[in-house]
Amino acid sequence: AACPPPPAPVAKADGVLLPRAAAAPAGRGYLVQLGVFAAPDNALRVYQQAAAAGQPAHIQSRVVLGPFPDSEAAEHARKRLQAAGAGPGVLIPPERSR
Repeated sequence: AACPPPPAPVAKADGVLLPRAAAAPAGRGYLVQLGVFAAPDNALRVYQQAAAAGQPAHIQSRVVLGPFPDSEAAEHARKRLQAAGAGPGVLIPPERSR
């Protein structure tokens, strides 16, 4: 029998264990904000839903998807997750270099 994969490494945020990928920085590009949560476990639930849908999700102080190379790709991901039952999401343009 095959051995099960090792558990995913975790990071801790406000006492809630998160998959390490959830806490990774999102990088540059368009993001889709899925929510801002007072309770970290609610952010984790939305992250898990997005990750299960195959989207590159991250938890900052908010749950975001991306980065995406352009607004069309970000909008496509937003609509796909909305159709899957997630909230409407908000498109966030990349931060401009200063």
